[in-house]
Amino acid sequence: MIPVTASESASDAELAERALASLRHEIDGLPNDVASISLTIEHARKAVALPRQAVDALMIALGSIAAGHGVRVISIDDELTTQEAASILNVSRPFLIKLLDEGKIAYRKVGSHRRVRSDSLMRYKSADDERSKADADELIRLGQEMGS
Repeated sequence: MIPVTASESASDAELAERALASLRHEIDGLPNDVASISLTIEHARKAVALPRQAVDALMIALGSIAAGHGVRVISIDDELTTQEAASILNVSRPFLIKLLDEGKIAYRKVGSHRRVRSDSLMRYKSADDERSKADADELIRLGQEMGS
């Protein structure tokens, strides 16, 4: 986790929110098979090609910063404690344990402790985010139908 002070947090959150909105505007229409995305560094007037996966991670980080949270980069191969995994999903530890017991997220036992695979956690988070987005889109559609 990268710590930030309260004063940094407010200005960083605003900047992150604007950057995220700009990236979403530009990237949302791109097909998923686009392998790289070029971003231009204004002061250097130089374009930098980034893997799509890095841009997706950047967007997640910007969303967290915009919400006033710190950011932590986790390798796909990392294993997390149940508390770390619950924090990433923004759920309670008992709720995470339920997801693990239901087989929705892969984990292994080390003695009596569960270790959550970060790649499985991120797959679950991504699918959950997609479900939430689809649900929100459906609510918008229904609201528009009722308003017509």
